[in-house]
Amino acid sequence: MARDVIDKIDYAALWVYPTFVSMVFGVWSWNLEVLGGYNFSSAIYSAGGVDFSVPLIGATTSVLWILWTNEFDGSNYSDMEKLTIVGTLLLPIGFEFIPAVNELLSSNDWFLIGGTVLVTFATGWISYTE
Repeated sequence: MARDVIDKIDYAALWVYPTFVSMVFGVWSWNLEVLGGYNFSSAIYSAGGVDFSVPLIGATTSVLWILWTNEFDGSNYSDMEKLTIVGTLLLPIGFEFIPAVNELLSSNDWFLIGGTVLVTFATGWISYTE
């Protein structure tokens, strides 16, 4: 867990996060057609207009995994890294919980794609720098 190297323990989370974030944003979906079918983007639980889904839980968990593994080496985050961490955690959660964020990102397909690319690179940067 060295600085300026992507930790091997983070590789799975760095694949899961952009996959699930793009599913939260509605950029793409994943359907299982056998055994009765299942759409991974569908809500597991809905309350107050907020849908808790496998991608939302997976995206949040993967960022927390990267942070947790970085804490083993006594990470000393700069202010920019702290803001990046907060942004990568809050963007998918804010997309579900805050209607203004949802409307802003949903107003244009390029915003959804750009948001996905932004948080993907930000998560990779967090893993790389710590």
